[in-house]
Amino acid sequence: MILDGLDINHMLNCNQKIIILGHNYPDVDSIVSGYLLERCLVKEGYDAKFYILDKEINKETSEILNKYNFDVSYYQNNYIEDKNNVYFLVDHNETTVNGNIVGIIDHHPTNKKIEVECYFNKPISSTALYICKENENLLSTLKELQNDNRNLSFKLKVTTIIAAVMSFLTGIFIGLE
Repeated sequence: MILDGLDINHMLNCNQKIIILGHNYPDVDSIVSGYLLERCLVKEGYDAKFYILDKEINKETSEILNKYNFDVSYYQNNYIEDKNNVYFLVDHNETTVNGNIVGIIDHHPTNKKIEVECYFNKPISSTALYICKENENLLSTLKELQNDNRNLSFKLKVTTIIAAVMSFLTGIFIGLE
């Protein structure tokens, strides 16, 4: 996986499960970013899973995700904290999980010193956009989802919501040929 022109594969261990976490009280960017990073890492061969730790999602976020039949509950279940897990944070840089944080992708300005080898932060409108712009394989991953006949309706809706979020946040439309 490429971020900021840096291949981060050598920084990650394929033998460990990578838990992806967005921020508390997640918004659409936090959720879509977690989903996108999960897809990217899985495509690269990692055992990666995005989880939403909050049991309740705010009304605005729920309405947007529900409009596209994005099942948030799928990401809210089965998380078991384990000190042996490694974590990748999206759309924030703070957490209280008990484990090794191996990476952070964020777009929020900070003056804090972040001591994580895979730390990426850019002044851009959303973390989801940052992941899309930096990862050349992401659009092909989304195209593969579109071409997969298993649960095609859901996958097309996920692709649609990603494009809609990107369009809304940036004022541009990302064409998925």
